Amino acid sequence: MSMKPCNKFLLVEVLEYQDDEGKGLMYTSEKLVNPYTAVEVITLADDCSLSVYEGDIVIVNTHGIQEISVYMYKGLVVPEHHVISIIEEEEA
Repeated sequence: MSMKPCNKFLLVEVLEYQDDEGKGLMYTSEKLVNPYTAVEVITLADDCSLSVYEGDIVIVNTHGIQEISVYMYKGLVVPEHHVISIIEEEEA
């Protein structure tokens, strides 16, 4: 079973930039202190009005990230109005 967000929420994974290892963005479970956080969209509610897709990287307000943990269901969600920016790949 998987968790599917509703009511304009996005299910996300937090990413962290590791400059010292040269690996770019990676998953982390560390406590967040920056007011903005890069996250990967895992899935989103059907009623979201943003043009984001699964796998997209977006910048969100850190305080808008909510940890959901009910029985065996766990995940991080953020309401779409906390999305500040969509990271777009530059075309070569």
